[in-house]
Amino acid sequence: MQKFFNIYRDYFKLISIKDKNLIIFIIGNLIELIFLLLIPYISSKILDFIINELYSNALYFVFMLLIFYIMKNTLKYLNYYNYATYFKNCYIKLHTKIINNIYNFDENYSKKLSNGKILNTCNMDIINISELPSYLFDVIIQFVKFIIIIFIFYKCDLLIGFYAMLVIFFYCYFSFYCSSKNACYFEKQRKSADKLSSFLGQVLNGLKDIKSYNLKEKLNDKFTIVREEWGINYFTKRKYFMYKNTFVLLFLETSKIVLYIVLILNVVKERIEISLLILLISYFENLGECARTITSNYMSIMEESISFYRILNILNYDNNKINFGNKNITLVKGELELKNVSFKLNSSFSLRNISFKARQNELTAIVGTLGSGKTTIFNLILRFYKPNRGEILLDNINILDYTKEVYSKNVTVVNQKTFLFNMSIRDNLSLIEKSKKKQIEVCQKIGIHDFIMSLKDGYNTIIENDGKNLSGGQKQLLSLARALLTKARVILFDEVTSSLDAKTVNHIIKLLHELKKEHTILVITHNKDLMSSADKIIVLEKGKIDSIGTYDNFIKKDIKY
Repeated sequence: MQKFFNIYRDYFKLISIKDKNLIIFIIGNLIELIFLLLIPYISSKILDFIINELYSNALYFVFMLLIFYIMKNTLKYLNYYNYATYFKNCYIKLHTKIINNIYNFDENYSKKLSNGKILNTCNMDIINISELPSYLFDVIIQFVKFIIIIFIFYKCDLLIGFYAMLVIFFYCYFSFYCSSKNACYFEKQRKSADKLSSFLGQVLNGLKDIKSYNLKEKLNDKFTIVREEWGINYFTKRKYFMYKNTFVLLFLETSKIVLYIVLILNVVKERIEISLLILLISYFENLGECARTITSNYMSIMEESISFYRILNILNYDNNKINFGNKNITLVKGELELKNVSFKLNSSFSLRNISFKARQNELTAIVGTLGSGKTTIFNLILRFYKPNRGEILLDNINILDYTKEVYSKNVTVVNQKTFLFNMSIRDNLSLIEKSKKKQIEVCQKIGIHDFIMSLKDGYNTIIENDGKNLSGGQKQLLSLARALLTKARVILFDEVTSSLDAKTVNHIIKLLHELKKEHTILVITHNKDLMSSADKIIVLEKGKIDSIGTYDNFIKKDIKY
Protein backbone atom coordinates (compact mmCIF):
# COMPACT_ATOMS: atom_id res chain seq x y z
CA MET A 1 0.00 0.00 0.00
CA GLN A 2 2.99 2.28 0.47
CA LYS A 3 3.48 2.26 -3.30
CA PHE A 4 -0.17 3.30 -3.67
CA PHE A 5 0.34 6.38 -1.49
CA ASN A 6 3.67 7.22 -3.16
CA ILE A 7 1.98 7.27 -6.56
CA TYR A 8 -0.53 9.88 -5.45
CA ARG A 9 2.03 11.92 -3.56
CA ASP A 10 4.08 12.16 -6.77
CA TYR A 11 1.02 12.68 -8.98
CA PHE A 12 -0.34 15.64 -7.03
CA LYS A 13 3.13 17.08 -6.67
CA LEU A 14 3.18 17.28 -10.46
CA ILE A 15 -0.52 18.06 -11.04
CA SER A 16 -2.11 20.37 -8.47
CA ILE A 17 -5.04 19.02 -6.44
CA LYS A 18 -6.43 22.57 -6.18
CA ASP A 19 -8.10 22.42 -9.59
CA LYS A 20 -11.70 23.71 -9.34
CA ASN A 21 -13.17 20.91 -11.45
CA LEU A 22 -11.42 18.23 -9.39
CA ILE A 23 -12.71 19.68 -6.12
CA ILE A 24 -16.28 19.74 -7.48
CA PHE A 25 -15.78 16.16 -8.68
CA ILE A 26 -14.73 15.02 -5.17
CA ILE A 27 -17.70 16.75 -3.48
CA GLY A 28 -20.07 15.31 -6.11
CA ASN A 29 -18.81 11.78 -5.44
CA LEU A 30 -19.37 12.16 -1.70
CA ILE A 31 -22.96 13.28 -2.29
CA GLU A 32 -23.47 10.40 -4.74
CA LEU A 33 -22.36 8.00 -1.98
CA ILE A 34 -25.32 9.11 0.17
CA PHE A 35 -27.73 8.16 -2.61
CA LEU A 36 -26.02 4.79 -3.12
CA LEU A 37 -26.42 3.95 0.57
CA LEU A 38 -30.04 5.12 0.83
CA ILE A 39 -31.36 3.32 -2.26
CA PRO A 40 -31.10 -0.25 -0.78
CA TYR A 41 -32.81 1.00 2.39
CA ILE A 42 -35.70 2.52 0.42
CA SER A 43 -36.03 -0.66 -1.68
CA SER A 44 -36.31 -2.79 1.47
CA LYS A 45 -38.95 -0.40 2.92
CA ILE A 46 -41.03 -0.71 -0.25
CA LEU A 47 -41.04 -4.49 0.14
CA ASP A 48 -41.84 -4.21 3.83
CA PHE A 49 -44.89 -1.96 3.12
CA ILE A 50 -46.12 -4.34 0.40
CA ILE A 51 -45.88 -7.35 2.76
CA ASN A 52 -47.83 -5.40 5.39
CA GLU A 53 -50.39 -4.23 2.76
CA LEU A 54 -49.50 -0.53 3.27
CA TYR A 55 -49.75 0.18 -0.45
CA SER A 56 -49.99 3.99 -0.29
CA ASN A 57 -46.78 4.10 1.74
CA ALA A 58 -45.16 1.71 -0.74
CA LEU A 59 -46.16 3.94 -3.69
CA TYR A 60 -44.80 7.01 -1.87
CA PHE A 61 -41.43 5.28 -1.41
CA VAL A 62 -41.46 4.10 -5.04
CA PHE A 63 -41.88 7.72 -6.13
CA MET A 64 -39.08 8.72 -3.73
CA LEU A 65 -36.88 5.98 -5.27
CA LEU A 66 -37.52 7.41 -8.75
CA ILE A 67 -36.48 10.89 -7.55
CA PHE A 68 -33.33 9.40 -6.02
CA TYR A 69 -32.46 7.61 -9.28
CA ILE A 70 -32.88 10.83 -11.26
CA MET A 71 -30.80 12.86 -8.80
CA LYS A 72 -28.10 10.16 -8.61
CA ASN A 73 -27.66 9.93 -12.37
CA THR A 74 -27.82 13.71 -12.88
CA LEU A 75 -25.10 14.06 -10.26
CA LYS A 76 -23.10 11.26 -11.93
CA TYR A 77 -23.29 13.14 -15.26
CA LEU A 78 -22.01 16.32 -13.59
CA ASN A 79 -19.19 14.32 -12.00
CA TYR A 80 -18.21 12.90 -15.39
CA TYR A 81 -18.33 16.37 -16.94
CA ASN A 82 -16.14 17.96 -14.27
CA TYR A 83 -13.64 15.12 -14.41
CA ALA A 84 -13.41 15.29 -18.21
CA THR A 85 -12.72 19.04 -17.96
CA TYR A 86 -10.09 18.40 -15.30
CA PHE A 87 -8.29 15.76 -17.35
CA LYS A 88 -8.40 17.86 -20.53
CA ASN A 89 -6.51 20.58 -18.65
CA CYS A 90 -4.09 18.01 -17.18
CA TYR A 91 -3.36 16.54 -20.61
CA ILE A 92 -2.54 19.96 -22.08
CA LYS A 93 -0.40 20.85 -19.07
CA LEU A 94 1.55 17.56 -19.09
CA HIS A 95 2.04 17.47 -22.86
CA THR A 96 3.34 21.06 -22.79
CA LYS A 97 5.77 20.19 -19.98
CA ILE A 98 7.12 17.15 -21.80
CA ILE A 99 7.57 18.94 -25.14
CA ASN A 100 9.29 21.91 -23.46
CA ASN A 101 11.61 19.50 -21.67
CA ILE A 102 12.40 17.69 -24.93
CA TYR A 103 13.43 21.01 -26.50
CA ASN A 104 16.18 21.18 -23.87
CA PHE A 105 17.51 17.64 -24.35
CA ASP A 106 21.25 17.41 -24.89
CA GLU A 107 22.90 15.26 -27.55
CA ASN A 108 23.32 12.32 -25.16
CA TYR A 109 19.65 11.86 -24.27
CA SER A 110 19.35 8.66 -26.35
CA LYS A 111 21.70 6.86 -23.95
CA LYS A 112 19.00 7.03 -21.28
CA LEU A 113 15.77 7.56 -23.23
CA SER A 114 14.94 5.73 -26.44
CA ASN A 115 12.99 7.52 -29.15
CA GLY A 116 10.41 4.73 -28.96
CA LYS A 117 9.82 5.43 -25.27
CA ILE A 118 9.55 9.19 -25.83
CA LEU A 119 7.04 8.77 -28.68
CA ASN A 120 4.96 6.22 -26.75
CA THR A 121 4.98 8.42 -23.66
CA CYS A 122 3.79 11.51 -25.56
CA ASN A 123 1.19 9.60 -27.55
CA MET A 124 -0.05 6.98 -25.07
CA ASP A 125 1.15 7.42 -21.51
CA ILE A 126 -0.37 10.88 -20.98
CA ILE A 127 -3.74 9.46 -22.04
CA ASN A 128 -3.18 6.27 -20.02
CA ILE A 129 -3.04 8.21 -16.74
CA SER A 130 -6.35 9.95 -17.46
CA GLU A 131 -8.23 8.07 -14.72
CA LEU A 132 -5.59 8.10 -11.95
CA PRO A 133 -7.33 10.72 -9.75
CA SER A 134 -10.73 9.19 -10.55
CA TYR A 135 -9.53 5.77 -9.41
CA LEU A 136 -8.05 7.25 -6.24
CA PHE A 137 -11.20 9.04 -5.14
CA ASP A 138 -13.34 6.09 -6.17
CA VAL A 139 -11.22 3.89 -3.89
CA ILE A 140 -11.68 6.38 -1.03
CA ILE A 141 -15.44 6.58 -1.63
CA GLN A 142 -15.76 2.80 -1.82
CA PHE A 143 -13.71 2.42 1.38
CA VAL A 144 -16.02 4.85 3.22
CA LYS A 145 -19.02 2.95 1.84
CA PHE A 146 -17.40 -0.32 2.97
CA ILE A 147 -16.97 0.95 6.57
CA ILE A 148 -20.57 2.16 6.74
CA ILE A 149 -21.97 -1.14 5.42
CA ILE A 150 -19.82 -3.21 7.80
CA PHE A 151 -21.13 -1.05 10.66
CA ILE A 152 -24.71 -1.76 9.50
CA PHE A 153 -23.95 -5.50 9.45
CA TYR A 154 -22.55 -5.38 12.98
CA LYS A 155 -25.62 -3.49 14.18
CA CYS A 156 -27.89 -6.15 12.65
CA ASP A 157 -25.88 -9.25 13.61
CA LEU A 158 -22.39 -9.39 15.09
CA LEU A 159 -21.45 -12.81 13.65
CA ILE A 160 -22.75 -12.02 10.17
CA GLY A 161 -20.83 -8.74 10.27
CA PHE A 162 -17.61 -10.53 11.24
CA TYR A 163 -18.16 -13.13 8.51
CA ALA A 164 -18.74 -10.43 5.86
CA MET A 165 -15.59 -8.56 6.89
CA LEU A 166 -13.49 -11.78 6.84
CA VAL A 167 -14.72 -12.71 3.36
CA ILE A 168 -13.93 -9.25 1.96
CA PHE A 169 -10.49 -9.27 3.64
CA PHE A 170 -9.42 -12.52 1.92
CA TYR A 171 -10.93 -11.46 -1.39
CA CYS A 172 -9.01 -8.17 -1.32
CA TYR A 173 -5.76 -9.87 -0.26
CA PHE A 174 -5.73 -12.29 -3.20
CA SER A 175 -6.96 -9.61 -5.62
CA PHE A 176 -4.18 -7.19 -4.60
CA TYR A 177 -1.61 -9.94 -5.07
CA CYS A 178 -2.86 -10.67 -8.60
CA SER A 179 -3.02 -6.93 -9.39
CA SER A 180 0.59 -6.38 -8.30
CA LYS A 181 1.79 -9.25 -10.49
CA ASN A 182 -0.34 -7.97 -13.36
CA ALA A 183 1.28 -4.52 -13.09
CA CYS A 184 4.79 -6.01 -12.94
CA TYR A 185 4.37 -7.84 -16.25
CA PHE A 186 2.52 -4.90 -17.79
CA GLU A 187 5.62 -2.76 -17.20
CA LYS A 188 7.77 -5.38 -18.94
CA GLN A 189 5.27 -5.49 -21.78
CA ARG A 190 5.56 -1.69 -22.23
CA LYS A 191 9.35 -1.92 -22.37
CA SER A 192 9.06 -4.50 -25.14
CA ALA A 193 6.67 -2.17 -26.97
CA ASP A 194 9.25 0.64 -26.68
CA LYS A 195 11.87 -1.61 -28.27
CA LEU A 196 9.50 -2.38 -31.16
CA SER A 197 8.75 1.34 -31.69
CA SER A 198 12.43 2.31 -31.62
CA PHE A 199 13.38 -0.50 -33.99
CA LEU A 200 10.53 0.40 -36.36
CA GLY A 201 11.76 4.02 -36.39
CA GLN A 202 15.22 2.81 -37.41
CA VAL A 203 13.70 0.67 -40.16
CA LEU A 204 11.77 3.64 -41.56
CA ASN A 205 14.93 5.77 -41.56
CA GLY A 206 16.98 3.05 -43.25
CA LEU A 207 14.52 1.65 -45.81
CA LYS A 208 16.84 2.39 -48.72
CA ASP A 209 19.74 0.44 -47.19
CA ILE A 210 17.42 -2.38 -46.10
CA LYS A 211 16.30 -2.85 -49.70
CA SER A 212 19.82 -2.48 -51.08
CA TYR A 213 21.33 -5.10 -48.77
CA ASN A 214 18.21 -7.30 -48.67
CA LEU A 215 18.08 -7.18 -44.87
CA LYS A 216 14.37 -8.03 -44.53
CA GLU A 217 14.79 -11.59 -43.21
CA LYS A 218 17.50 -10.74 -40.68
CA LEU A 219 15.57 -7.73 -39.41
CA ASN A 220 12.42 -9.85 -39.17
CA ASP A 221 14.34 -12.24 -36.90
CA LYS A 222 15.08 -9.33 -34.55
CA PHE A 223 11.46 -8.19 -34.65
CA THR A 224 10.35 -11.75 -33.88
CA ILE A 225 12.53 -11.95 -30.75
CA VAL A 226 11.09 -8.72 -29.33
CA ARG A 227 7.53 -9.61 -30.35
CA GLU A 228 7.83 -12.97 -28.58
CA GLU A 229 9.19 -11.19 -25.50
CA TRP A 230 6.17 -8.87 -25.63
CA GLY A 231 3.85 -11.88 -26.04
CA ILE A 232 5.28 -13.73 -23.02
CA ASN A 233 4.92 -10.67 -20.80
CA TYR A 234 1.41 -9.99 -22.09
CA PHE A 235 0.22 -13.55 -21.50
CA THR A 236 1.74 -13.74 -18.01
CA LYS A 237 0.11 -10.41 -17.17
CA ARG A 238 -3.19 -11.69 -18.54
CA LYS A 239 -2.86 -14.91 -16.51
CA TYR A 240 -2.97 -13.00 -13.22
CA PHE A 241 -5.89 -10.95 -14.55
CA MET A 242 -7.73 -14.23 -15.28
CA TYR A 243 -6.96 -15.60 -11.79
CA LYS A 244 -8.41 -12.47 -10.22
CA ASN A 245 -11.58 -12.50 -12.32
CA THR A 246 -12.30 -16.24 -12.07
CA PHE A 247 -10.94 -18.14 -9.05
CA VAL A 248 -10.73 -15.19 -6.66
CA LEU A 249 -14.16 -13.99 -7.77
CA LEU A 250 -15.52 -17.54 -7.32
CA PHE A 251 -14.39 -17.39 -3.67
CA LEU A 252 -16.44 -14.21 -3.20
CA GLU A 253 -19.49 -15.65 -4.93
CA THR A 254 -19.31 -18.91 -2.96
CA SER A 255 -19.08 -16.92 0.27
CA LYS A 256 -22.18 -15.02 -0.81
CA ILE A 257 -24.10 -18.32 -1.25
CA VAL A 258 -23.12 -19.32 2.29
CA LEU A 259 -24.43 -15.98 3.60
CA TYR A 260 -27.71 -16.44 1.71
CA ILE A 261 -28.21 -19.88 3.29
CA VAL A 262 -27.52 -18.51 6.77
CA LEU A 263 -29.97 -15.61 6.27
CA ILE A 264 -32.68 -17.90 4.86
CA LEU A 265 -32.33 -20.20 7.86
CA ASN A 266 -32.70 -17.17 10.14
CA VAL A 267 -35.90 -16.18 8.33
CA VAL A 268 -37.26 -19.73 8.61
CA LYS A 269 -36.54 -19.71 12.36
CA GLU A 270 -38.17 -16.24 12.50
CA ARG A 271 -35.05 -14.62 13.91
CA ILE A 272 -35.12 -11.91 11.23
CA GLU A 273 -37.79 -10.46 8.94
CA ILE A 274 -37.79 -10.84 5.15
CA SER A 275 -37.26 -7.08 4.67
CA LEU A 276 -34.05 -7.29 6.77
CA LEU A 277 -32.92 -10.32 4.76
CA ILE A 278 -33.35 -8.36 1.54
CA LEU A 279 -31.59 -5.33 3.04
CA LEU A 280 -28.59 -7.42 4.21
CA ILE A 281 -28.38 -9.26 0.88
CA SER A 282 -28.51 -5.93 -0.93
CA TYR A 283 -25.80 -4.49 1.32
CA PHE A 284 -23.63 -7.60 0.91
CA GLU A 285 -23.97 -7.15 -2.85
CA ASN A 286 -22.81 -3.56 -2.28
CA LEU A 287 -20.00 -4.82 -0.09
CA GLY A 288 -18.85 -7.20 -2.86
CA GLU A 289 -19.11 -4.37 -5.36
CA CYS A 290 -16.98 -2.20 -3.05
CA ALA A 291 -14.32 -4.90 -2.87
CA ARG A 292 -14.37 -5.55 -6.63
CA THR A 293 -14.18 -1.81 -7.38
CA ILE A 294 -11.35 -1.22 -4.91
CA THR A 295 -9.27 -4.15 -6.18
CA SER A 296 -10.07 -3.39 -9.83
CA ASN A 297 -9.11 0.25 -9.34
CA TYR A 298 -5.97 -0.80 -7.50
CA MET A 299 -4.95 -2.90 -10.52
CA SER A 300 -5.70 0.02 -12.85
CA ILE A 301 -3.75 2.38 -10.60
CA MET A 302 -0.73 0.05 -10.66
CA GLU A 303 -0.91 -0.10 -14.47
CA GLU A 304 -1.42 3.64 -14.91
CA SER A 305 1.37 4.38 -12.44
CA ILE A 306 3.76 2.73 -14.92
CA SER A 307 2.72 5.31 -17.51
CA PHE A 308 2.96 8.06 -14.89
CA TYR A 309 6.53 7.18 -13.90
CA ARG A 310 7.51 6.94 -17.57
CA ILE A 311 6.32 10.55 -17.87
CA LEU A 312 8.31 11.53 -14.78
CA ASN A 313 11.35 9.78 -16.23
CA ILE A 314 11.29 12.16 -19.20
CA LEU A 315 10.46 15.23 -17.12
CA ASN A 316 13.27 14.45 -14.66
CA TYR A 317 15.88 13.78 -17.34
CA ASP A 318 19.02 15.78 -16.48
CA ASN A 319 19.43 18.06 -19.48
CA ASN A 320 22.68 19.65 -18.27
CA LYS A 321 20.74 22.84 -18.84
CA ILE A 322 22.83 26.00 -18.90
CA ASN A 323 21.08 29.02 -17.51
CA PHE A 324 21.15 32.29 -19.39
CA GLY A 325 22.28 35.61 -17.96
CA ASN A 326 20.67 39.05 -17.89
CA LYS A 327 22.83 40.99 -20.41
CA ASN A 328 20.25 42.44 -22.78
CA ILE A 329 22.54 44.06 -25.36
CA THR A 330 20.69 45.72 -28.21
CA LEU A 331 23.66 46.02 -30.60
CA VAL A 332 25.98 43.04 -31.09
CA LYS A 333 28.93 43.42 -33.44
CA GLY A 334 29.80 39.72 -33.58
CA GLU A 335 33.45 39.36 -32.49
CA LEU A 336 33.85 35.90 -31.00
CA GLU A 337 36.77 34.82 -28.80
CA LEU A 338 37.71 31.59 -27.04
CA LYS A 339 40.11 32.14 -24.12
CA ASN A 340 41.92 29.10 -22.72
CA VAL A 341 38.85 26.92 -23.19
CA SER A 342 39.03 23.33 -21.96
CA PHE A 343 36.16 20.87 -22.04
CA LYS A 344 35.91 17.39 -20.60
CA LEU A 345 33.24 15.01 -21.86
CA ASN A 346 32.77 12.07 -19.47
CA SER A 347 36.26 11.34 -18.14
CA SER A 348 38.55 12.63 -20.92
CA PHE A 349 39.25 16.10 -22.27
CA SER A 350 37.86 16.88 -25.73
CA LEU A 351 39.50 20.31 -25.79
CA ARG A 352 42.58 21.70 -24.02
CA ASN A 353 43.41 25.39 -23.69
CA ILE A 354 41.82 26.54 -26.95
CA SER A 355 42.32 30.23 -27.67
CA PHE A 356 41.47 32.12 -30.87
CA LYS A 357 39.43 35.02 -32.21
CA ALA A 358 36.85 35.00 -35.00
CA ARG A 359 36.45 38.60 -36.09
CA GLN A 360 33.53 40.24 -37.79
CA ASN A 361 33.83 40.52 -41.59
CA GLU A 362 36.14 37.50 -41.59
CA LEU A 363 35.72 33.91 -42.65
CA THR A 364 37.42 31.60 -40.14
CA ALA A 365 37.84 27.94 -41.06
CA ILE A 366 38.32 25.21 -38.43
CA VAL A 367 39.96 22.06 -39.78
CA GLY A 368 41.34 18.86 -38.32
CA THR A 369 41.09 15.10 -38.38
CA LEU A 370 38.08 13.17 -37.05
CA GLY A 371 37.76 13.58 -33.27
CA SER A 372 40.07 16.59 -33.10
CA GLY A 373 37.39 18.73 -31.38
CA LYS A 374 35.89 20.78 -34.22
CA THR A 375 32.25 19.97 -33.49
CA THR A 376 32.83 20.33 -29.76
CA ILE A 377 33.89 23.96 -30.31
CA PHE A 378 30.62 24.63 -32.17
CA ASN A 379 28.63 22.90 -29.41
CA LEU A 380 30.25 25.14 -26.80
CA ILE A 381 29.61 28.28 -28.85
CA LEU A 382 25.97 27.21 -29.23
CA ARG A 383 25.79 26.74 -25.41
CA PHE A 384 24.96 23.04 -25.63
CA TYR A 385 27.70 22.56 -23.06
CA LYS A 386 29.61 24.73 -20.63
CA PRO A 387 33.43 24.90 -20.69
CA ASN A 388 35.17 23.25 -17.73
CA ARG A 389 37.81 25.98 -17.85
CA GLY A 390 38.24 29.24 -19.71
CA GLU A 391 35.50 31.34 -21.30
CA ILE A 392 33.90 32.17 -24.62
CA LEU A 393 33.29 35.84 -25.29
CA LEU A 394 30.98 37.62 -27.70
CA ASP A 395 32.00 41.29 -28.00
CA ASN A 396 34.12 40.80 -24.83
CA ILE A 397 31.11 39.56 -22.82
CA ASN A 398 30.90 35.96 -21.62
CA ILE A 399 28.26 34.16 -23.70
CA LEU A 400 26.78 32.74 -20.48
CA ASP A 401 25.86 36.30 -19.41
CA TYR A 402 23.59 37.09 -22.37
CA THR A 403 19.83 36.67 -22.20
CA LYS A 404 18.39 33.80 -24.20
CA GLU A 405 16.66 36.16 -26.64
CA VAL A 406 19.79 38.19 -27.40
CA TYR A 407 22.12 35.22 -27.79
CA SER A 408 19.83 33.03 -29.92
CA LYS A 409 19.09 36.04 -32.12
CA ASN A 410 22.77 36.74 -32.75
CA VAL A 411 24.34 33.26 -33.00
CA THR A 412 23.01 30.56 -35.32
CA VAL A 413 24.21 27.46 -37.16
CA VAL A 414 23.77 25.75 -40.53
CA ASN A 415 24.42 22.04 -40.04
CA GLN A 416 25.83 19.44 -42.40
CA LYS A 417 22.62 17.41 -42.18
CA THR A 418 19.88 19.93 -42.77
CA PHE A 419 16.56 19.53 -41.04
CA LEU A 420 13.40 20.91 -42.59
CA PHE A 421 9.90 20.28 -41.22
CA ASN A 422 7.29 18.35 -43.19
CA MET A 423 5.40 21.55 -43.98
CA SER A 424 5.49 24.17 -46.73
CA ILE A 425 8.62 26.16 -47.59
CA ARG A 426 6.74 29.24 -46.44
CA ASP A 427 5.86 27.69 -43.08
CA ASN A 428 9.46 26.53 -42.55
CA LEU A 429 10.72 30.06 -43.10
CA SER A 430 7.86 31.60 -41.11
CA LEU A 431 9.06 29.77 -38.01
CA ILE A 432 11.89 32.33 -38.04
CA GLU A 433 10.41 35.35 -39.86
CA LYS A 434 6.74 35.78 -40.80
CA SER A 435 7.27 38.61 -43.27
CA LYS A 436 6.83 37.20 -46.80
CA LYS A 437 8.74 40.17 -48.21
CA LYS A 438 11.81 39.43 -46.05
CA GLN A 439 11.62 35.73 -46.89
CA ILE A 440 11.71 36.52 -50.60
CA GLU A 441 14.58 39.03 -50.15
CA VAL A 442 16.73 36.45 -48.35
CA CYS A 443 15.92 33.68 -50.85
CA GLN A 444 16.82 36.03 -53.72
CA LYS A 445 20.05 36.94 -51.97
CA ILE A 446 21.21 33.34 -51.70
CA GLY A 447 19.88 32.34 -55.13
CA ILE A 448 17.10 29.89 -54.22
CA HIS A 449 14.09 32.14 -55.04
CA ASP A 450 13.94 31.30 -58.76
CA PHE A 451 13.97 27.58 -57.99
CA ILE A 452 11.14 27.97 -55.48
CA MET A 453 9.05 29.94 -57.96
CA SER A 454 9.61 27.24 -60.59
CA LEU A 455 7.76 24.78 -58.37
CA LYS A 456 4.06 24.28 -58.99
CA ASP A 457 3.03 25.69 -55.60
CA GLY A 458 5.98 28.05 -55.15
CA TYR A 459 6.57 28.93 -51.52
CA ASN A 460 3.52 26.82 -50.58
CA THR A 461 5.25 23.65 -51.78
CA ILE A 462 5.18 21.01 -49.03
CA ILE A 463 8.62 19.66 -48.11
CA GLU A 464 8.38 15.90 -47.84
CA ASN A 465 9.76 13.94 -44.87
CA ASP A 466 13.55 14.33 -44.76
CA GLY A 467 13.27 16.77 -47.70
CA LYS A 468 13.05 13.93 -50.22
CA ASN A 469 11.61 16.21 -52.94
CA LEU A 470 14.67 18.53 -52.72
CA SER A 471 18.32 18.03 -53.65
CA GLY A 472 21.08 18.27 -51.05
CA GLY A 473 22.10 21.70 -52.34
CA GLN A 474 18.53 23.02 -52.29
CA LYS A 475 18.07 21.86 -48.70
CA GLN A 476 21.35 23.55 -47.70
CA LEU A 477 20.30 26.82 -49.32
CA LEU A 478 16.90 26.74 -47.59
CA SER A 479 18.66 26.03 -44.32
CA LEU A 480 20.95 28.99 -45.00
CA ALA A 481 17.92 31.18 -45.79
CA ARG A 482 16.42 30.22 -42.46
CA ALA A 483 19.69 31.11 -40.69
CA LEU A 484 19.87 34.53 -42.41
CA LEU A 485 16.28 35.33 -41.43
CA THR A 486 17.42 35.20 -37.78
CA LYS A 487 19.60 38.29 -38.53
CA ALA A 488 22.34 36.62 -36.52
CA ARG A 489 25.72 38.41 -36.38
CA VAL A 490 27.62 35.11 -35.97
CA ILE A 491 26.87 32.20 -38.32
CA LEU A 492 28.44 28.77 -37.88
CA PHE A 493 28.64 26.41 -40.86
CA ASP A 494 29.24 22.75 -40.06
CA GLU A 495 30.51 20.88 -43.17
CA VAL A 496 27.87 22.54 -45.36
CA THR A 497 29.66 21.67 -48.60
CA SER A 498 29.91 17.96 -47.79
CA SER A 499 28.24 15.66 -50.36
CA LEU A 500 27.31 18.56 -52.67
CA ASP A 501 28.18 18.84 -56.34
CA ALA A 502 30.99 21.20 -57.43
CA LYS A 503 28.60 23.81 -58.85
CA THR A 504 26.65 24.09 -55.58
CA VAL A 505 29.90 24.16 -53.55
CA ASN A 506 31.20 27.09 -55.60
CA HIS A 507 27.88 28.88 -55.18
CA ILE A 508 28.00 28.46 -51.39
CA ILE A 509 31.63 29.66 -51.24
CA LYS A 510 30.63 32.83 -53.10
CA LEU A 511 27.72 33.28 -50.72
CA LEU A 512 30.01 32.96 -47.70
CA HIS A 513 32.23 35.70 -49.11
CA GLU A 514 29.20 37.93 -49.50
CA LEU A 515 27.92 37.08 -46.03
CA LYS A 516 31.18 37.89 -44.26
CA LYS A 517 30.69 41.56 -45.20
CA GLU A 518 27.89 41.69 -42.64
CA HIS A 519 28.59 38.70 -40.39
CA THR A 520 31.22 36.77 -38.49
CA ILE A 521 31.58 33.45 -40.28
CA LEU A 522 33.03 30.23 -38.82
CA VAL A 523 33.12 27.08 -40.90
CA ILE A 524 34.12 23.49 -40.20
CA THR A 525 35.30 22.07 -43.49
CA HIS A 526 37.47 19.59 -45.34
CA ASN A 527 36.96 21.35 -48.67
CA LYS A 528 40.21 22.82 -50.09
CA ASP A 529 38.43 25.49 -52.14
CA LEU A 530 36.62 26.72 -49.05
CA MET A 531 39.85 26.66 -47.03
CA SER A 532 41.62 28.69 -49.68
CA SER A 533 38.88 31.32 -49.42
CA ALA A 534 39.18 31.62 -45.64
CA ASP A 535 40.84 34.63 -44.02
CA LYS A 536 42.16 32.40 -41.25
CA ILE A 537 42.53 28.67 -40.72
CA ILE A 538 42.64 27.06 -37.26
CA VAL A 539 44.09 23.56 -37.30
CA LEU A 540 43.09 21.22 -34.46
CA GLU A 541 44.82 18.03 -33.44
CA LYS A 542 43.64 15.84 -30.54
CA GLY A 543 41.73 18.68 -28.87
CA LYS A 544 44.56 21.22 -29.14
CA ILE A 545 45.39 23.98 -31.59
CA ASP A 546 48.16 22.76 -33.84
CA SER A 547 48.50 25.99 -35.78
CA ILE A 548 46.70 29.17 -36.87
CA GLY A 549 47.40 30.81 -40.19
CA THR A 550 46.41 31.27 -43.83
CA TYR A 551 45.83 28.63 -46.47
CA ASP A 552 49.37 29.21 -47.80
CA ASN A 553 50.80 28.32 -44.38
CA PHE A 554 48.53 25.31 -44.32
CA ILE A 555 49.84 24.02 -47.67
CA LYS A 556 53.50 24.69 -46.89
CA LYS A 557 53.32 22.68 -43.65
CA ASP A 558 51.45 19.85 -45.38
CA ILE A 559 49.03 19.67 -42.47
CA LYS A 560 46.65 16.71 -42.31
CA TYR A 561 42.95 17.43 -42.21
